[in-house]
Amino acid sequence: MKFDLAIIGGGPAGYTAAVHAARLGAKAVIVEENKLGGTCLHEGCIPTKAMVASSALAEKMERSLSYGIRASVEVDYGMVHERKQKIVGRLFAGLSQWLNKQGICCIRGKGELTGIHELAVRQGDQTVRIEANHILICTGSRPLVPSEFDCGSGNVMTSSDLLRLADLPRSLAIVGGGVVGCEFASIFKALGAEVSIIETAPRLLPMADGQISEALMERFRRRHIQVFVQSRVESIRGADRVEMVLDSGRSVTADAVLVAVGREPNSRGIGLEKLGVRTGPRGEILVNEYMQTNIPNIYAAGDVNGIMNLAHAAYVQGTIAVEHMLGNAVKIFRKDLVPVGIFTSPEIAYLGATEEELRQRGIPYRRMVQMFAGNGKAVCEDETFGWVKLLCHEQSGELLGMHVIGSRATDLIHEGTLIRTWGLPVSDLADAVFVHPSLGEIVKEAAESLKFIRGENAHG
Repeated sequence: MKFDLAIIGGGPAGYTAAVHAARLGAKAVIVEENKLGGTCLHEGCIPTKAMVASSALAEKMERSLSYGIRASVEVDYGMVHERKQKIVGRLFAGLSQWLNKQGICCIRGKGELTGIHELAVRQGDQTVRIEANHILICTGSRPLVPSEFDCGSGNVMTSSDLLRLADLPRSLAIVGGGVVGCEFASIFKALGAEVSIIETAPRLLPMADGQISEALMERFRRRHIQVFVQSRVESIRGADRVEMVLDSGRSVTADAVLVAVGREPNSRGIGLEKLGVRTGPRGEILVNEYMQTNIPNIYAAGDVNGIMNLAHAAYVQGTIAVEHMLGNAVKIFRKDLVPVGIFTSPEIAYLGATEEELRQRGIPYRRMVQMFAGNGKAVCEDETFGWVKLLCHEQSGELLGMHVIGSRATDLIHEGTLIRTWGLPVSDLADAVFVHPSLGEIVKEAAESLKFIRGENAHG
């Protein structure tokens, strides 16, 4: 079997690349060991956001009286789980049909590089041989599990294990205060579980804006989520209920423990060593700005290259790889143009540099923080918590960073994404006309204020 492009892995990077290649007239094949859609569709973005929708509704109904509605709330976790599975199934069927309509060949099996233009696909006792001009590796990542945790047995689990639970645990302890840990903390608290979260860093979401991180921790504590920062698990024991002893001497006991301390690339066992494809210390496949490895016709996109574990980053990387291998003009991948969305309660989104980073780099900037509480739509929706923070260059007015916490933050961030992608000054955002009333006006008002800010809100 001969193709222009052979793709190992049918997740966001893989299927996007296949479709893009087909649209450009190239013949592509996807080799997938499990199910098309990858972690995002089956064990990540989609099932968790289905649960976010259920938990957000439960949380909103708890305060329905503030809207003039009397309602009682009863969470049926079995139905929440069933709804999640139906959504995943529906989108999986749609993806399969879409790829079929694009004329993309999909082969089920374990793919392994056997030459710079060759793949062997194991299907039980049989092996299918594939030849291709170019190979794109999109094998994704898996949850990182430290040796002291025995995940998959008993009540200690990864995010993938937790999503398979058909019954709501009465209590959940989460090891890791990054994106995955904080999202699951929000979800399970709203659905009725007692939640605690343990993080080794001084704050939750250590990669995010400091103000936002502190605000989220305060919100968690107000919702009676126990937050332990600068804490490490020293020992773990128990079966039906798990007890973890922290380095502070305190103990945390729960019916279930989620280990969410990061992810590692799926780069083992696919033949990289035989061909001399270079990898980094975490097993990430090393690539240039076009997703090209040290072997010119072999590329890697998505989580497996370790650049950014985000589905929307994988989409872009897959497209860039295809354009480059086919010899077309292509823009390089820029991490600083990719927004991050965190589906906690409240939502968080950010793009570009934080204030801490700008100060460290000595870049002069202006800042403006616009509160949700002053926005008419936010007041009408009883969503007054949060703010939009814009950071722009002191002289040029270029948008250097945007940080949002509050209702629909993951939608609001795109206004800044467009301005930053197009290289426009923040003043152009201020000059645009926005619908009134709308949450988007918070961004516009922040941009308008930045035009006149000097003094205490200017930093260098």
